[in-house]
Amino acid sequence: MAPIQNACQLAGSLILLLIALILSGEGCHHSTQPTPPPKDPRTYSWTMDTIIATGNLSGAGELQTEIMGVWGSSATDVYAVGGNSGTQESIFHFDGTRWTQLNPFRNLRTNQRTFQLDAIVGFSSTDIWISGAEFYDNPSPPPNFLDSSAVFHFDGAVWSRPNLPGREAGLTARIWGDRPDNIWITGNRAIWHFDGTVWNKDSLPLPSMPINIGETPIAALIQTADRSLWCTANGADGTSYYLLKKTTSWSVLDSTTFAGTSWGCVGLYISPEGSLYSYGNGVYEKVGPTSWSRLFGPQLFGNINPISAVCGRDQDLFAAGVYGMILYYDGNNTLETHQFENTSTACTSIWRSGDQVFIGGYIAGSGTQITGFVIHGK
Repeated sequence: MAPIQNACQLAGSLILLLIALILSGEGCHHSTQPTPPPKDPRTYSWTMDTIIATGNLSGAGELQTEIMGVWGSSATDVYAVGGNSGTQESIFHFDGTRWTQLNPFRNLRTNQRTFQLDAIVGFSSTDIWISGAEFYDNPSPPPNFLDSSAVFHFDGAVWSRPNLPGREAGLTARIWGDRPDNIWITGNRAIWHFDGTVWNKDSLPLPSMPINIGETPIAALIQTADRSLWCTANGADGTSYYLLKKTTSWSVLDSTTFAGTSWGCVGLYISPEGSLYSYGNGVYEKVGPTSWSRLFGPQLFGNINPISAVCGRDQDLFAAGVYGMILYYDGNNTLETHQFENTSTACTSIWRSGDQVFIGGYIAGSGTQITGFVIHGK
């Protein structure tokens, strides 16, 4: 029993020594030092990683690759999604050092079907959602091709494709959620909600348009703390709609043309503090039931909405958009990063993790060439 007694005596001595260190403060020198403040975004250094999808069979780089959505569970676990000119979807993973192309949907694809991925959101490294569209040959043309919604889920080990009700309603372009049992997906004209168990379909009270013009695409949908649903939708005829759902039905709060828009009709963003922003022809903050206050950003470039994405905290916002534009707003002033500005460059999405920012997009090259990228600021 002597070795056991000696071990117990040693453990007791160590505990007494630890208590003495704690009481004397000798064991926690670092705790007396102030926590370093967050890095000022104005001092970020920026790099661009070029991303080109690899061909499905040949192994060669595709002529066209677009990055449309970026999200991560941390700065060393980031996903970028989009589309390319081949038959393989574009999904890439960043481990903090390099980007790697993934091919998780091989068993879901046939020679006649391919996927375009447009948006990604997640709640952890084992709970990730991607939305987009599936394109396939029409057995009874015209038209030659048809599309349907495409939604995928990753549980940390396996990618699966849930069966959305009425998924033939068209592509799903945006996805938003604030918890795993409250996820919203929007498409051409349909809305789907996931309560953690079941998907349900909804629709908006928007006018139909002639088939040669196209359906009214639902640009964005988001839910505020009071559980009100806010939505923007843009018609191909140049009309923008601003809608609200308080209880069981939708109402159109306003509609206008692009030239007269007084809110951002491209997308919606809700900050960690709960403030609601819209963006498109600038960045706006909601200040009343039907009123917005314009904060920063350029107006329309012709008939082009320059802002494509917003991310950050109140008075600590990043925005990005056409021509490689990257803006930072501190509540009073706007700083523009000119490093990547080019008329051929388009930023499509932003994801932020602490003192690091990831911005996805693509560059239009000569002819029909398109190259994807992720800009990294830190």
